[in-house]
Amino acid sequence: MPRSSAVSIENNFSRGLITEATAMNYPENSVVETQNCIFEKNGKVIRRYGIDFENEYAVTSFESLGVMGTALAPEDYFEDLAFAEFEWTTVSGDGNIAFLVSQIGNILSFYEINDDNQISANRKSYTIDLTDYQVEQLENDEGQYVAELECGFSSGFGYMFVTHPLCHPFYVQYNDDTDSITDVFIDIKIRDFERLNDSLAIDTRPSSLTDLHKYNLYNQGWYISAKNATPATSNVITYWDGARTDFPSNADIWWLYKNSSELLDSTLIDTTALGNTPAPNGHYTYSAWFIDRNTTLGVTGLPSVDSNNYRPSCTAFYAGRVWYAGVNAQGYTSKIYFSKIVEGVGDFGICYQVNDPTSENLSDLLETDGGVINIPDIAKILRIVPVGFSLYVFASNGTWKISGSDKFFAASDYSVTKISSASIAASNSVVVAEGTPFWWDRAGIYSISVDPTTGQEQVNNVTEQTIQSLINSIPDDNLPYVKGAYNNINKTIHWVYNTTASTTVSAHYTYNSLLVLNLLGQSFSPQEIPDNVPKVCGVVFTTKSNKDPLVNNRSASIVKFLTAGSFGIDERHAFTISQYNNGSYLDWVTYNGAGADFSSYFITGYRIRGELLRKFQSNYVLVVTEQEEDAGCLIQGVWDYSNDPVYGRFTTSQQVFKSDTLRDYSRRKLKIRGNGYSLQFKFYSQLGKPFTLIGWSVSESANNVP
Repeated sequence: MPRSSAVSIENNFSRGLITEATAMNYPENSVVETQNCIFEKNGKVIRRYGIDFENEYAVTSFESLGVMGTALAPEDYFEDLAFAEFEWTTVSGDGNIAFLVSQIGNILSFYEINDDNQISANRKSYTIDLTDYQVEQLENDEGQYVAELECGFSSGFGYMFVTHPLCHPFYVQYNDDTDSITDVFIDIKIRDFERLNDSLAIDTRPSSLTDLHKYNLYNQGWYISAKNATPATSNVITYWDGARTDFPSNADIWWLYKNSSELLDSTLIDTTALGNTPAPNGHYTYSAWFIDRNTTLGVTGLPSVDSNNYRPSCTAFYAGRVWYAGVNAQGYTSKIYFSKIVEGVGDFGICYQVNDPTSENLSDLLETDGGVINIPDIAKILRIVPVGFSLYVFASNGTWKISGSDKFFAASDYSVTKISSASIAASNSVVVAEGTPFWWDRAGIYSISVDPTTGQEQVNNVTEQTIQSLINSIPDDNLPYVKGAYNNINKTIHWVYNTTASTTVSAHYTYNSLLVLNLLGQSFSPQEIPDNVPKVCGVVFTTKSNKDPLVNNRSASIVKFLTAGSFGIDERHAFTISQYNNGSYLDWVTYNGAGADFSSYFITGYRIRGELLRKFQSNYVLVVTEQEEDAGCLIQGVWDYSNDPVYGRFTTSQQVFKSDTLRDYSRRKLKIRGNGYSLQFKFYSQLGKPFTLIGWSVSESANNVP
């Protein structure tokens, strides 16, 4: 029977993993399955290094940090600890100083990042116990309530700002001369712009004065004493009451009734028309978390506003101001607080207009003022992130943007725009890469781009057509704990996540998987992280990563992993830093001296050479690999969509690497036996050996007729 033959070349896998395709339409330059491989933009496929403690590592026990407040804390106390991390850059205004700030439960600890990007051996002697800022001590409270919730962090002007749902916000200042820190409570203050319901129309002048109406009048400026036409100096309401049989309305402004001698004159009241426009109010300032009007007026029965001991969960530094949001209390969830432009530490909590809005002389709202932005249709705010000239607000029911109408935000000139209804599931999944935010939701991974036609921002699901099945396989309860970091050197985003259902808080912060998005090739590649002992509990990319000794090693990673587990003295809980740095291609060698093997592999897309009507043979495959010392990689053919070697459709494993020190690349010609309607290749690693795959050429033949 006549046969046809063909030669095909595969030399580019820059698209990485694709799960959203069928056996008939698999895209080129992609793979159907992979683990622990690096897909470079030039098409090479590389085996990752083993994960291990960083080169100059040190171990810190939970007890020495004071986690849960006692060195003899029962081990089960450590089952419900939150883990968070933050790089505090330009510490104390010095661009050469950077700290990694680690939250383990109720304790913040500080590690200086040295010039070669080593961290764990540089722990500072000081810590901060979050219970010192806890709003209310609860029954049988030993710190466990604070310990199970994450902090929010931001920094600006050399200071670090910390928020926590159950703690007062505070700032941290570093003194380089004494190598010490000072942490100080931030009292967030706002103006009271609420007009109490006194059952009066705005322009009604009542015959009697209730406490509700009196508060409204005082809050719109009638608290003051002034010279009047009697002549005397008295409270302006007292003067009115003595001259008339009614009281001012919610539209009356006292200083509009002054005569040419600057005296308050009751004869001008009826000759000055104000209409029913509400008078400016907001004279009184309060703590944002408890507006106690009764104490202010010296009465009882006025409505108060209370955040029920909740505080902001997230913070940002944007437009020269400190921002706070995410208060999980009725009447607070939709509010975002911003300070006045920072000129000193006393400004961190000034979230109000500096000029009294009721003042006769200085009432203007200044561009530099603080304030409160209320977004009525927003639900739970999970993260606020500055990007360029804008502040993005990520919430459980959508994404918003705050910016100035002329780019620069000002208290007197800003806009709030809802970009999309795409929500966010994981607050720490937000990564800003090359000026573009990326984040995780239950429906996929999203990014923001600009529509070239309309010029408007739009939200895109970057996994819907690529790896949505992988995202869908992650337990829903684990999604809120996904964390991310951006490697701006290699242009890769690294997200850690957990594929195993978790039953404790600490288990949610244990990650057994890493997803890498290469922005240059727009490719995804998953990697496994052993999660027995030690356990990865966070990820960070520091500003000093460019000086990491492994920065030019393609198999290594300069992204760092926060690592915890029972590897301290007497196998008690401890903390250190790890990364992909072990050239023996074994995981956790330093931990137990032996390490553990891991499988690096990928399976190619489906090759169909007979229109699925004719069987074909792959006569030979010639594989090209990069020359490396003691390298190794095996290949198998997989015929007819087989998913299990037991059914005999996997071919015999063969070595693709050939040592040839006289050449930069080696070639190996192999026979792939068998025939069928479709063919895939599986490439996989050998114990302790690297590989760098360049591509291959395949000679195939098939019958001319079915």
